Amino acid sequence: MPANPQRSASHKLDVSERDGYLELVVHPETLEVMGKTDLVTLIAPVVRETGSTRLLVVCEVPEVHLSGGFEAYKLGESLGRALTDVRTAIVIPGRPIEPLEDFAAHVAEQHGADVHYFTELDGATRWLLDPRTSLPGSAARKRALARD
Repeated sequence: MPANPQRSASHKLDVSERDGYLELVVHPETLEVMGKTDLVTLIAPVVRETGSTRLLVVCEVPEVHLSGGFEAYKLGESLGRALTDVRTAIVIPGRPIEPLEDFAAHVAEQHGADVHYFTELDGATRWLLDPRTSLPGSAARKRALARD
């Protein structure tokens, strides 16, 4: 699929359909005016509209950190509920992935999503497109449903 860039006028979010996945680029101005969980509510309709099951989110804001366990939990919960059955790679270039981000990814998995954080684009894209690993809706989704 050829790239199809779009930019939201009110929020800096570039959307491109790539070969096998949807790419969203989050710009610094966006996170200045909205919280991280609000960002998920901005992203989710775009993913649903395209029907994509693989999502690459590139955060061009490495200086933004989760403030604590509560924010990490709420972000993971929001990701899990909004992106169930969507394999999601979140790239934060320019710094190491923090334990709170790993915690948010774990919470997202507990709510039915497959979310992983990366520091570089190549590794994220390889993981996203790896045919040897199952898509969400498989093991993580079954575990979440078994608990309900």
